[in-house]
Amino acid sequence: MSTGSGDLVLIHHLNRPVGYARVEDITADAKPGWWQVRVLLLQVPAQEAVWILREEYLNGADFTMGGDSMRLER
Repeated sequence: MSTGSGDLVLIHHLNRPVGYARVEDITADAKPGWWQVRVLLLQVPAQEAVWILREEYLNGADFTMGGDSMRLER
């Protein structure tokens, strides 16, 4: 996995960069092949979120969230 704890990622929503987040922790999910990714969204005020993602999504592959295309860029 190339993206790990402490890394900064640029969040793309609908193919547009919308903000940054710091990856706080990555732990295995109950579902094999999926990871619970705790991120700190770097906005005012800062906010934590947990996203359940596959490894390829952490490494820059496109995915959808709520029907919208998303991508993380390290």
